[in-house]
Amino acid sequence: MAGEMASTSVHPKHAPAELPSKVADGTQLEVDLATLRAHKMLGHPIRYRMVLMLCQRPAAASELRAAIDESYHLRYYGELLEQLCAAGLVEFVTRVTGPKGGHLYIYRAHSQNVRAENGRLLVVADGDAR
Repeated sequence: MAGEMASTSVHPKHAPAELPSKVADGTQLEVDLATLRAHKMLGHPIRYRMVLMLCQRPAAASELRAAIDESYHLRYYGELLEQLCAAGLVEFVTRVTGPKGGHLYIYRAHSQNVRAENGRLLVVADGDAR
C-alpha cells in the first residue's frame, strides 16, 4: 500500500551480538572493542605466529613465510600483515633493498599493544604497558 512503510526485522542470526556486561559473580565488565579485535586477529594461527615472531625481532613478509609455512603464497603473508597493522598489533618500520634488488618492507610488533612473555602473546590494555 502506498504511504505505508514495511516493517523490517532482523533475523537474530544477523543481529549484533550483545556483549555481557557482568560475569557470573556480578563483577562489572569493561569491554574495549580494540582489545576484542586484537584477540580475534590473534585467533588465526598464522597471524598469531607472525606477531610472536615480530615481538622477537623486526622481519619482512618473506622471512615470516620462510619460518612459518612456505605452502602459502607470499602475497597472503602481506595481506595478513596489513590486517595486523589495521588492528594495531604490528607496525611498519622501514623499506630496504632486498637481495634481488626489490624492496623488503620490514615490520615489528607494536610494543604498546602487544608483547610476548614465556612464548605467549599478551594484548596490552590501555595503561598496562610496561
